[in-house]
Amino acid sequence: MVERFHRMLKAALKARLTGNNWVEELPWVLLGLRTAPREDLVYSSTELVYGEPLTVPGKFTPSQASPWSATEFLTAFRAKTQLLKPRPTVHYSKPHTYLPPSLLTAKYVYIRTDTAKTPLQRPYTHPYTVLAPGEKTFLVDMGGRAERMSIDRLKPAQVDPTKPV
Repeated sequence: MVERFHRMLKAALKARLTGNNWVEELPWVLLGLRTAPREDLVYSSTELVYGEPLTVPGKFTPSQASPWSATEFLTAFRAKTQLLKPRPTVHYSKPHTYLPPSLLTAKYVYIRTDTAKTPLQRPYTHPYTVLAPGEKTFLVDMGGRAERMSIDRLKPAQVDPTKPV
């Protein structure tokens, strides 16, 4: 997140800078970044904090000629606030893991190795017997001891019934 902001800040300074004095341009660039709407929210960070767009250069003088009234402002503010609807939350998470339908009825499963693998190491270990399937975990017989394994690590195994496991 910080790297993204620094990348945007650097690009904005390069676009704005005509000489070597970037310190003089920094306040204007920061003002522009804070008033620019975010792509995923459609609002700028200033609008999210204060509820209205930030006044930028060229708009510093108010266009109203009438005197300011606190009660009128409060009434208008409450009316506008009542009309606001929350934006849907953006989820940047991984999609759900694909689960084969045959996993829920499998008698044997392979277990994915989640450690760092060497180039020729198998991604799944040999088939294990399922003792008790569950919604999110399976109870698996691992060489004489029962262990719970997440279904995200399991893959159904097709085992020849004539050969021992």
